[in-house]
Amino acid sequence: MDGVVGMIKMVLAPLPHNQWLPCDGRAISSEEHPQLFEMLGYAFGGSFENFCLPNIPKPEHGFFVMKVQHDAEDKDYRGFVAQVVMWAGDKPPRGWLPCDGRLVRGADYPLLQKVAAQGPQGITVAEFHLPQIPAMPGLMYIICVDGLDPAGMPSDGPVVVRDDDDY
Repeated sequence: MDGVVGMIKMVLAPLPHNQWLPCDGRAISSEEHPQLFEMLGYAFGGSFENFCLPNIPKPEHGFFVMKVQHDAEDKDYRGFVAQVVMWAGDKPPRGWLPCDGRLVRGADYPLLQKVAAQGPQGITVAEFHLPQIPAMPGLMYIICVDGLDPAGMPSDGPVVVRDDDDY
């Protein structure tokens, strides 16, 4: 599966493909990436016709990459419920919430409740907190609350899952 513009994920290969670029602080053209420029502006540097991607330190294994351009199938993208990724915008996309520790009701997010809100002896809890994960300035972690069942079953009808970005 792919992602949406502004999504950041960690991969094992040093060279991303398709519409992804490394989060290494590089400057890119605002004319070539208008949707991302609208989201980031000059938050991570740049001027005039170029703006910079975030510079996220490389972990011991893997690389952080950012989705910088959309393609025709992005409108159908849905994450896996309870999937957590880094996000560069100030407002998460539809179906995602910030990992800010907020209390949510399971009735509002039944699939997330099924997947992630199991108490002792497998008892499902009625209310639970989303993870609270601090990130770098200008970035946040987000969690998918309305998407695909990680067990492989769509939560509301058939959805095509592309798996073309595995490295």
